[in-house]
Amino acid sequence: MTSEELETIVCKHEMQRLELKESFGVECIETACAFTNAQGGFIVIGVDNDGNPSKHQLRFEGLRDYENKISTATEPSVAVDAEKVEFRDREIVVLRVIENPLKPIAYKGRCYIRKGSVNHQMTPTEIAECHLKSTGASMDAVFVPGATKDDLDMEAVRKYMRRSVEKKRRSYSEDEDPWEVLLKLEWVKSESEITRAAYLMFAKDTQRKFSQAIVHSGAFRADGALIVDSLDSKGNIQDQIDDAMSFVKRNIHCALVITSGKVDHDPMWAYPLEAVRETLANALCHRDYGAPYDIQVKIFEDSLCISSPGQLPFVSAGAACDSRNRD
Repeated sequence: MTSEELETIVCKHEMQRLELKESFGVECIETACAFTNAQGGFIVIGVDNDGNPSKHQLRFEGLRDYENKISTATEPSVAVDAEKVEFRDREIVVLRVIENPLKPIAYKGRCYIRKGSVNHQMTPTEIAECHLKSTGASMDAVFVPGATKDDLDMEAVRKYMRRSVEKKRRSYSEDEDPWEVLLKLEWVKSESEITRAAYLMFAKDTQRKFSQAIVHSGAFRADGALIVDSLDSKGNIQDQIDDAMSFVKRNIHCALVITSGKVDHDPMWAYPLEAVRETLANALCHRDYGAPYDIQVKIFEDSLCISSPGQLPFVSAGAACDSRNRD
C-alpha cells in the first residue's frame, strides 16, 4: 500500500471497514474478528482517532508477530496481511483483513461483527444465521425437532398450490399429490425431516412448536389512547395473513367510486390492499422466529404500522422490518 492510498483510507476516519489504533492490543484482535465476519477491512496502527500519527513512538514488532497474534487467538484462524507504510513522515502499520468465507470466526469463544464503526458481539441467532449463510443454507431449511408428516395439514398445502396457480407463480394440477410437491420444493426431506419453512406454512398447530408465531392486531383512536378493536391471529402463515387482512379491511376506510359505464361501484381502500398483504407476508416470512415477540399490526386514524421482531436477513445491520404508510 502506498502512502497516497493510505491517506485516502484514513481520511474516511473510523467506519465500516476501517479502524484506527495508536497501538496494537486486544481491541485489534476483536476488530480483526469483526472484520472477517463482515466485509473485511483495514486496521491502521500508529494513528489517533482523528487520523493523525500518534504522538507516542510506535514500538515495532516484527510484522509476523502481528499476524501470528491474531492468527493464534482466533478460531478458525484469521489470516491478516501486515505491512509498514510511510505516513506523514512517520512509519505505521496497516493490517489488511479479508472476509472469511467460513463464518463465524471467534476470539476467546466470542464472535464479533462489524456494524458501522463499532464491533458488536454476535447473538446466538446471528451466529446461527451467519454459519448457515456461509454454507449456503438458511434458517428456513433447518429441520424442526420432533416434527413429522402427520403434523402437516395437506389441505393447507393444496391451498398454497391453488394460490400459486392463481398468481401464475407455479403450475400445479388438481390431482397432484401435495406431499410430492413438498418433496420437490425440498421443504421436506422425509416423513421425519420437516423444515421450518414447511412447518410454519402448513402445520396443523403451528404454535405447538412456535408459540411466538402470532400476529397481534389493534385498531386505535384518539392518538392511540383508545383501542377499538383487536385480534390475535394464530395458525399457519397463510391463515395469519388472511386473518390479519380481514382485520385491516374492517378497520380502515373504504370509499365507493362511481365509474361511468359500470353498474357496480369500485372500492377504493385507504391503503392498497395488495401492498398491505405483501408487507404482512414479508413480516411473517422474514421475522426472527427465535425472538419471543409477536408481529404487530397497528391501525391509527392516519397511519398503518406493521412491525416484525428481529433484524433484516444477515449481512444487514438494518433495523426491524417496519412499514409505515400514510394518507
